[in-house]
Amino acid sequence: MSKLHNSEALSAISSAVDETHDGLAQFTEKLKAVDDIPAFWWGDHPVWVSPVVNNLLDPWPLKYVDENRVSVENSESEVTLIFSRNALREFSDTLLKTIMTEAEFTLFSDLATGLSLEESALRAGVATSTRRKQLQACFRKLNVVSQAELVSLANRVIDRLSTTLGALLGSADSEWTSYARYFPEGVRCGVLEDASRQAVRYLEIGPISGRPVFILHPMMFPNIEEADVELFHELGWRTIWPIRDGCLSSRNLAGIDWDRHCEQTVADIHTLQHMCADVPVPIIALVSSGAYATKFATAYPQCVERIDYVSTCFSAGKRKSRDVYFGDFLLRNLRQNGRMAVVAIQHIAGVVFGRNQLESTLRRVFKGSAVDQAVLDEEFATTARSERAKYAVRSSIDSMRYDYLSQLSFSWSSASKLETAKQFWHGAQDRVHNLDDLSKLSQKITGRKAKIIPELGHLTQGAPLRETFRQIAMEYSK
Repeated sequence: MSKLHNSEALSAISSAVDETHDGLAQFTEKLKAVDDIPAFWWGDHPVWVSPVVNNLLDPWPLKYVDENRVSVENSESEVTLIFSRNALREFSDTLLKTIMTEAEFTLFSDLATGLSLEESALRAGVATSTRRKQLQACFRKLNVVSQAELVSLANRVIDRLSTTLGALLGSADSEWTSYARYFPEGVRCGVLEDASRQAVRYLEIGPISGRPVFILHPMMFPNIEEADVELFHELGWRTIWPIRDGCLSSRNLAGIDWDRHCEQTVADIHTLQHMCADVPVPIIALVSSGAYATKFATAYPQCVERIDYVSTCFSAGKRKSRDVYFGDFLLRNLRQNGRMAVVAIQHIAGVVFGRNQLESTLRRVFKGSAVDQAVLDEEFATTARSERAKYAVRSSIDSMRYDYLSQLSFSWSSASKLETAKQFWHGAQDRVHNLDDLSKLSQKITGRKAKIIPELGHLTQGAPLRETFRQIAMEYSK
């Protein structure tokens, strides 16, 4: 990576998260140390995932990958997890409530890989007698009396770490099931399979016999409240929310480009439309999902009644706009260095989650809007609500990445070619996007003005979004 890219990375992260100098230094070290994109971050440690090399039972759970990394096999997920030695050391010290020296930890991990005391000494270039002294020190610190007992303890520590990391990796279905605890009564979660046995996750809200309305979520899933359930029953809407790959899932999709991701998203929406509605449906595209709604209508025009773009991120297609939010830096750097931007997103997600900075960061991003601040007041009013927000951020890293990529890969000119009825809706209190830019986009794409909601900001949840749904329902009845 060039010095220019590193400089921009520091500026980008500094503007996005309340980072200290040490935090920025950690980020640049990640950029130097990470050879390929990790599947996810565990705290400040990258974790890679690869298939299990063989299915033979191995009594030694730990393997050395290189000088700085080790691996373990996770039997439940049937994958190999690769992470730094420092990650294992931090976990061991915390779990065992002791601090080993570097030499003691090296011996501890060597024994867990199946090396003998003599082999460990040879590998480190020290005398076997030195290793014996370090072994005795480990006995005292860890309260064990034999080498066999020490190896057994090391294996248990490694198994615990494998389980911890495996839980973060979890399948999309299990994570979706876990996230369901944040939904109020009346929200129905489901998973369908298409003809190719591809799983499609979705949720439903509203009366089963109601009018089918498809709602496409933004990059991170918004909070759903009891008032939302009540509203959809009042409107008579059976809302269907397809859940895109990468949202509420820590499966690594880094090798899939945006076009393939978008094709899969369109196919998933079509599967749900065919199986849940089988009639042309109106689509409400929230914030960053406008590209997916447009692509679906382009591929399946007979399936779409109309599209309503709400709080749209309209900088797609390299449009010149006056966006002032932190996403700008990611767009700039994606154009120059996609790898750096991916690591930046993962770093931000890890930092705001690990240091409890999510609330302060979001408040700074949306500081110009009193309405958005009020939404954040509600979002962080209780521990349960704030935990939901953290969960949504941490388990939607790929969703964030693809939504930013869509702003490079998608062009609004394709929307203007659709014969489908279209309408833009935007908040008067949105301080993220410039309303003059939106007005020009709306006229170009739809030939009409955008509908402005007085008490809506950029954050699409809560009372402001419910008011928008009411306004859209009035349009449906015309």
